[in-house]
Amino acid sequence: MKIQWNKNGDHPDDDCGTFDAGSGPFSGEGKIVRYYRHPFYPGTNICLSCNKIMYEHGWIDSGSEGFKVCPGNYIFHTDFGYFPAKTISEVAMILRPHMQCNCDLDKWEPERSTGHSSVCRIHKKALELWNY
Repeated sequence: MKIQWNKNGDHPDDDCGTFDAGSGPFSGEGKIVRYYRHPFYPGTNICLSCNKIMYEHGWIDSGSEGFKVCPGNYIFHTDFGYFPAKTISEVAMILRPHMQCNCDLDKWEPERSTGHSSVCRIHKKALELWNY
C-alpha cells in the first residue's frame, strides 16, 4: 500500500493520541512515522533532499537504522517493514537488499523506471508496490 505523507499523523496506522499538558491539546508522535529528531542535526537545519526544515520531517524506525521521511514522500509497507520513497526507482533501490535480483539471468534490457529488467522480481515487486 502506498500512502503519501506530509505531516505527523498522515499515515492511517500512526494512531497519534491527543494530549493536554495544560497549555491546550496537541497531537502525539505517530507509531509508523515518528518525529524526526537527531542529536547532531538541529530541527532548524535545511534538508538537502527537499529544502524544508528538519522539524517538518518524519522518521521510520528500521532495525538498527531508519529512514528519514521528507514531506511528500510515499510510505510503503512490505514484509520487511515500512519505508519512504519518492519514485519507483527509490522503491527498487530499497527492495534490492531484501530480494534476489534475477536480471543477470536473462538478456533483457533494464527498464528506465527501476533499473531492472521487466522479468526481474525486484522490478515486478516495485511496480506492484508503486501501483497498489
